[in-house]
Amino acid sequence: MLRISPATRVSLGLVMLTITILLLADVFGFIPDERRGLLEGRKKFAETLAVQTTLAASRDQMDLVKITFDTLVSRNGDVVSASLKDADGESLVTAGDHLANWESPEDGKSTPTHVQVPIFRDNESWGQMEVVFKPVGAIESPIGNFQPLHILLGLFSVLGFIAYLIFIKRTLRELDPGAVVPERVMSAFNTLAEGVLILDDRQQIVLANTAFTEKIGKEGVDFRGKKANSIGWDIDPNKSDNQLPWTKCIDDGEHVIDQPLRYGPENDKRVFMVNATPIGDAKGDAKGVLVTFDDITDLERKRVEQSHTMARLEKSEKELQDRTI
Repeated sequence: MLRISPATRVSLGLVMLTITILLLADVFGFIPDERRGLLEGRKKFAETLAVQTTLAASRDQMDLVKITFDTLVSRNGDVVSASLKDADGESLVTAGDHLANWESPEDGKSTPTHVQVPIFRDNESWGQMEVVFKPVGAIESPIGNFQPLHILLGLFSVLGFIAYLIFIKRTLRELDPGAVVPERVMSAFNTLAEGVLILDDRQQIVLANTAFTEKIGKEGVDFRGKKANSIGWDIDPNKSDNQLPWTKCIDDGEHVIDQPLRYGPENDKRVFMVNATPIGDAKGDAKGVLVTFDDITDLERKRVEQSHTMARLEKSEKELQDRTI
């Protein structure tokens, strides 16, 4: 099952909320809309052209109408085609590829892209003028034409989500968990002899007690928000299972007990016995890890010294036996 982090869910929610506000603002007219002015201009333009066409048609000056339509299509970038038809629907004058571009409105009313104006002669319907305009405010692209508002919403959906996600993640890192933890709890937390880390499900450090920072020689360092894996642990590459204990705990959802872990330079290597316990929610899903570090460096050194001593004794005993034979 795909796990979506809280920061991602919040970012998606903020994007949807902002898009909703933008759409409502557009519906109520709070966002300036150039389309309204453009449509009004097209309406007046078509009416003026219809008057000129009516006057020329009444004088049977079809050549003048043809010149006017051709000039209109060639010089006006918004006009795709134009046509003058008689009462029977026969085309008398056409400019541009009108047959391919014209679509008669279903209700007989003009649309922002397909305008039809009736032509009258002697107060009787003589025909109609048809003009095809480019889509209002559309921006051409290889995959089609889009309205500016649609492009704005699309860009904001992507860029807004990325910006929200980065901001929320940075904010969460800067939040002080100690602000919501009672002081007496923090005091008890810091009095523990063992080093203790509390990690979230991304293995970032939420809390680290003073014993931990002292044991690794980082007194006063604030580890909150840092990855526990980035501290610099010495993992034995020869072992088949070289996962860090908290990583294994999160992946398997099980306790990891008494796993040795080394830290520091070779001349001052610290050895810890690490226990990791998953922190789950009510559903049993792992939301973090409680990790304890028991410093066994002195015991390990004594064990190594004893091992060396036993090895020397065994060697001496063998040399004595060889001499007596």
